[in-house]
Amino acid sequence: MTTISVPPGTDVDALRAVARERFGVAMAGGLGPLTGLAFRIGHLGDSNPATILGCLGAIEAALRQQAIPLGHHALDAAVAALLVD
Repeated sequence: MTTISVPPGTDVDALRAVARERFGVAMAGGLGPLTGLAFRIGHLGDSNPATILGCLGAIEAALRQQAIPLGHHALDAAVAALLVD
C-alpha cells in the first residue's frame, strides 16, 4: 500500500471517482488523520511493472482531469527506473 498526500482543498472523493469511472483504477481514501488529505494505492498480489505503470498513468490522468497540481515527468522517471539493472 502506498499513500499519496494531496494539496489542501483537494476533493479526494471526486479524484477517486474520476480515477475509477473514467480510467478504471480504484483508489482508497486516507485513513484516520489522513482522511480527505490523501489517497491510497494497493499494489499487492498479481502486479508487475506494466500494471504499476498503467496505474500510475491513470492516476496522473485523473489528477490532471481534476486540475490538481502535480510535477512533471513522473512517468518518465518510473519508466527510466525500470531500465536500471
